[in-house]
Amino acid sequence: MSLSVIVNFWQYSFYATYPHIRTLALMKIAYWSIGNLRGYGGAEVCVALLLNALCRRGETCFLLAHVPEAGASTALAPKLDGRITVRQGHFANPFDHPKGPLDSLYKAARYLASSIALLAWLTKNRVDVIHQHFINLDVLILLAFKRLLGYRLVLTFHGMELEMAEGGRLATWKNRVALKYADEVTSVSPHQCVALSEAGGGRQVHFIPNALDSDEIHRLAGQVPDVPVEAGHFVFCGHLEPVKQVPQLVDAFASAIRQGCTRNLYLVGDGRESKQVRSRIEEIGLSKRVIHLGGMQRRQAMLLIRDSFCLVLNSSTEAYPLVILEAMALGRPVIAPRIGAIGQLLTDGESGLLFPALDPRALTECLLRLDRDPGLAGRLGNRASADYRQLATLDSVLDRYLQVYSG
Repeated sequence: MSLSVIVNFWQYSFYATYPHIRTLALMKIAYWSIGNLRGYGGAEVCVALLLNALCRRGETCFLLAHVPEAGASTALAPKLDGRITVRQGHFANPFDHPKGPLDSLYKAARYLASSIALLAWLTKNRVDVIHQHFINLDVLILLAFKRLLGYRLVLTFHGMELEMAEGGRLATWKNRVALKYADEVTSVSPHQCVALSEAGGGRQVHFIPNALDSDEIHRLAGQVPDVPVEAGHFVFCGHLEPVKQVPQLVDAFASAIRQGCTRNLYLVGDGRESKQVRSRIEEIGLSKRVIHLGGMQRRQAMLLIRDSFCLVLNSSTEAYPLVILEAMALGRPVIAPRIGAIGQLLTDGESGLLFPALDPRALTECLLRLDRDPGLAGRLGNRASADYRQLATLDSVLDRYLQVYSG
């Protein structure tokens, strides 16, 4: 009996016994993540990892994304599997940083045209599930199209959505509508699950953590660096947005230098605050000690983290940061604020150093403590690596999402 006959017989018997699994294998799943072709941010990395893992399991997958802007950052997100169909449109928020009334009108018209084209595309392809990572204004058109086409809409909140809602009524209303009408809601932070449940009138919100493809991380980190960066220094890796507090990180590091810090700080990433960060570095005269490398490819970023002394974060809001998982997987210590799920990932003084958010003096003290005690950095990194092996795997996270997709 040939191998193919045996495999086909096994599949038939398996699916006959577990018919719900056969239903999952036949689904068409689309991920909505408008920033993915710009290539940075934890949500974008998460989407790429999940899509690639779904493809390996034989699912039919689509990525719905915004056309990248001119001069967008190089890809920090993993390379997408060639079997994934990518559908692009112009979905930049018309109300986000308009240059004037005509600019807003132009963006609104382009957004409307892209939405109509997307509706036609969805009508033709008839996906079973649309999963939106990071909830923005686009959730409203996904909810409207859901009533017409009948797909299941799954939403994943990644950390900034509730903070953004505090800044305006439109964002607050958008979150309430999303929580009320989505088929399923998940979050990568247990703390945010509680807040979302309260905001949604008690609806169930599933906690599904982020996870990494460990094989990919170690494959990337096993290569030879091609960026002329000296090893053994502090590294920040992320999107240069206000929530990341990078200008404040630069100021805290400058204070550490004045108190004798011997190491440099490398900044990896681009974003709305890139110009402000570069100006601040020049203003305080530390261009040789604080080096902004800009956007980098994922392979280069992993090599930089691997060869770093320590990863540093200074965010005002985080949920379950993938970059911390990457540092832990590579055995690097982490300095980070005690917010979101970071306290669950890192144990202060054992696998990392934690400080109160928005406290630059405490951040400076952490930088100096580690700089003066390389032995402590080594112990923290070893414990972080051991703790990482106990966290959720990408396969287990994917299984949980598939359960959510099936309802």
